[in-house]
Amino acid sequence: MAEKLIIKKNEIEDSFYKNHEIDLISKKKREIYSKYKKEIDLASQNNSIPVDVIVSFIFIESAGNEKIKSGAGAYGLMQLTKPTAIETILREIRNDRVTAKDKEFLFKFFPGSKYEKLKEAAKTYNISPIKEFFTDDLMFNPLFNIYIGTMYLSQLIDYFKEKDGTVPMYKVIVAYNSGFFSKYTKIAQSSTSPQDLIAKVPKETANYIKKLVGNNGVLGITNYV
Repeated sequence: MAEKLIIKKNEIEDSFYKNHEIDLISKKKREIYSKYKKEIDLASQNNSIPVDVIVSFIFIESAGNEKIKSGAGAYGLMQLTKPTAIETILREIRNDRVTAKDKEFLFKFFPGSKYEKLKEAAKTYNISPIKEFFTDDLMFNPLFNIYIGTMYLSQLIDYFKEKDGTVPMYKVIVAYNSGFFSKYTKIAQSSTSPQDLIAKVPKETANYIKKLVGNNGVLGITNYV
């Protein structure tokens, strides 16, 4: 990822949160960062993603509940599904994005032959031999969940990042919410504005955009660290 990264925050005037909720959101973000500071800082440093972006996604996805599981099978703090976690790691390996620090991290959870199987799966995209590695306990693990969730964000940010380093976060949000290869991610890619995209996605996803980058959006509330 290029060093220059410009995160666009208040991209739309529409609001989801009321003015009186800002202090409550700020307090909750402080609690999340305080509790998971070590995990968040590591993920931030190794993936070159600002701390506030990670904390904001945790806030929206799980409100800091590391044991939550959605009906769609999304786990933990960053609400990762097993397919998303697997695809994220394989995409990182396949696209030669794995740094020495990434490899050191992955070796903690996939030592020795397990890591070699990940590399082989990245070549063939046959995930059958590695699916068993991704247990519920692993998916709920805060260190793993935050790191791989941030790795996924890094991939999406690189995908949508403009030439001057500006990141249209409303597009990243839609892709994170719906999946890298979803039809809504394709719509986001060709979208010309947040309002244009909001009109084309489901209400839940539109609200997600407003929650993060709307007026009073979580991503704009940074006075908590």
